[in-house]
Amino acid sequence: MKTKLSLVVFLLISHITAYANCSYDLRPGDEFIFTSMPPTLQKYGYQHWKKSPSITSDAIPYDKYAKRKGKLLDEIIPGQFSHKGHQKALMEDCEELYLDLTLGNHPDNVIFNRDIETAKKLVGRSIWINQGSVGLSLELITSNSAISFPLANGEELKVTEVVLERYGHARGSGAFFLKASKSSGEEGLIKYNTRYFFLAKQETPQIQNINSTVEFDVKNYCKRVSSAAGGSYQIENACRNLEKAAQDSYGVRILPVEIRQYCNKVGAAAGGSFSIANACATQELQSKNQLAP
Repeated sequence: MKTKLSLVVFLLISHITAYANCSYDLRPGDEFIFTSMPPTLQKYGYQHWKKSPSITSDAIPYDKYAKRKGKLLDEIIPGQFSHKGHQKALMEDCEELYLDLTLGNHPDNVIFNRDIETAKKLVGRSIWINQGSVGLSLELITSNSAISFPLANGEELKVTEVVLERYGHARGSGAFFLKASKSSGEEGLIKYNTRYFFLAKQETPQIQNINSTVEFDVKNYCKRVSSAAGGSYQIENACRNLEKAAQDSYGVRILPVEIRQYCNKVGAAAGGSFSIANACATQELQSKNQLAP
């Protein structure tokens, strides 16, 4: 009995020591919370978040991590071949997780504290819709997937609330929503993403609705990626999933002609990759905005 009690005490002290050495509160990093998800998305877990920094690792489960807190640290684990690697995160209980950086380090399935605080400052203010550089047609959605309201480029909205829920039918990039109303009275939700709106009224340039894209041979491309990694079926399957998601995104983006043409060439030069073409479009739009006077 005494031996068992000693073992319990030892394990308890070890756990407390490990927690103390973790120093979560003292570690620098962007604090976040895993978002809630609609039932239709929960079965997929938190995509791009893993327990080990491997391209073949499974996504962490929803039920274990929903609404838990963590910090995204500065530590990057480099990837192999064309993979961008993983960024380490530290959970509040000192567990380490890894964010796959294929789609960047600002995923939609976590909410960063700094974004919430910035968004709250918009309540009671007007924003003006930016349809010109986001690559999709923005609209005000509602909790009912059958009801939404179109938005014009440069249209003014009045922000009334910050909404932290997720809706499976929402398009675009952003972990939570701004509730806003149109001058005509309709009220709905728009994802919080600073690319989607201006904070002051702007001149509204003509939007070029160029949706034509290229056709890449995804199967052949992913087979080559797999072969370069030694012939892994897991890598080939993961590659196909990533390419299919990127193809769907890239195909519906509304892009200026010059960016579409340039990124088509970039994707082709990489061997026929929608992921690379889509990332190219995002970076080009960001750079275009930064160059604007």
